Amino acid sequence: MTDADGSEWPIDPDGAEGSNDLRRFDMAILSKFVPKSAFPLSTEAFLDAHGEKPVRLNYHRVERVATLFEHVDAESFETKTEFHRSVGDAIRAGGYWEFTADD
Repeated sequence: MTDADGSEWPIDPDGAEGSNDLRRFDMAILSKFVPKSAFPLSTEAFLDAHGEKPVRLNYHRVERVATLFEHVDAESFETKTEFHRSVGDAIRAGGYWEFTADD
């Protein structure tokens, strides 16, 4: 398993069989790291617990959670919805989102 920079990951984020025989991708994985009851949540606490974990962005690219969070401006999240919006914006701002729907 190699990330975008060519370094080796110690684990495949999809596990031995993937998620329901499918790959696990970006926001779906980040969302599962913390339950709704964990909010409000500080960005620092989230990164302390999950920053080094790999997240598959697409079929060929894997990044560290901390790398994705380099583009998150929020210091904390009051709700899981706020978390999703901030992280989604960061993934797009960092150029990690490869699909853009036509308006």
